[in-house]
Amino acid sequence: MVLCLIVGCASKSGRDKGIYFARVPIVVLNQGVEAEELSRERRSRWISAISRADLTEQIVKNDRVCGRHFISGQAAKSWDKYSVDWVPSLNLGHQKTLARKNLEQARAEG
Repeated sequence: MVLCLIVGCASKSGRDKGIYFARVPIVVLNQGVEAEELSRERRSRWISAISRADLTEQIVKNDRVCGRHFISGQAAKSWDKYSVDWVPSLNLGHQKTLARKNLEQARAEG
C-alpha cells in the first residue's frame, strides 16, 4: 500500500480503488542533455508543489501523488511540458493553490 505525498491527503492505494497514483519523476541521465534538463525541471517542480518540510528521498521513493491532485486525474507524460498535468496542481494542502487560482483568474480577466 502506498500513501499520497500531499499534505492533508489521506489517499491510500489499497483502500481507494480506481485512483491513479504517480511516482515523483526521476532525473533521466541516459537519454541526452535535453531529456536530463527536462526531467530535472519536472522533478524540481513536483517537489516544490508537494512542499513538505519533512520530505526525504526515502519518502519520495516509497510514496506517490494521487490522481486527486491532477486536473485530468493522472500525471501527463514526461515529455508533455505544456500539459496542465505535467506537475500536480490541485488540492495541494498549502497556499500555493490560492496563488495559482488568483494568477489564472487574472489571466482570464485581462
